[in-house]
Amino acid sequence: MEKSWKAYYKVLSEFNKFNIKKEGYTSHALALRDGFFVGFMYEEEARFFMPLDVQYVRILGKDQAGQWVAYFNAAFFDSGNNSEFVLGIDGNPSAATWDKVFIDGYRAFKSDRNKQWFRLPPERTCVLLSGPEDEFAFPLPAYLPLFPSILDLLDLESILQSKSELENYKLIVSQIPLVDNGNSGDVDDFAISLELSNYFN
Repeated sequence: MEKSWKAYYKVLSEFNKFNIKKEGYTSHALALRDGFFVGFMYEEEARFFMPLDVQYVRILGKDQAGQWVAYFNAAFFDSGNNSEFVLGIDGNPSAATWDKVFIDGYRAFKSDRNKQWFRLPPERTCVLLSGPEDEFAFPLPAYLPLFPSILDLLDLESILQSKSELENYKLIVSQIPLVDNGNSGDVDDFAISLELSNYFN
């Protein structure tokens, strides 16, 4: 029993090195937005999960131990200035900010283009899905069914705005003449009726 308590305490002390409030919020928010979250664990003053771009991550299921198997696309570092993450600024390797796993994966990719995808170590990778586990191959954002309705609302807003602009323009341009050029003394003595004016508009 004492051995179990020691193991339990060890797990809690390791878990306490994370800022759970911040890490939990970030991972869940990204999982809801993108359909899944993949973070790579770093250990500095405190432990944290660095979110990886989901466009460059592939989930291939679980291993025999029940841990998610995730791969990262090394071509990520060829876009923009991303190579500085693994090669360092101005080619200085000591200035590289990403983990050795990514550096080795990118070097392997540069030497052999067939090694574009490299496996992330499961003990340092956090995978969180927003949907059922059987949809890991094509995870979708949790609120995806709302997108068509949101687009319809945006279209309706644009149509209503255009209609208001058109009505304002018609109001400015419309000049309805008065009977006898306004000499009758009645301010509402228009030459055409309101119904006829609306018909022309």
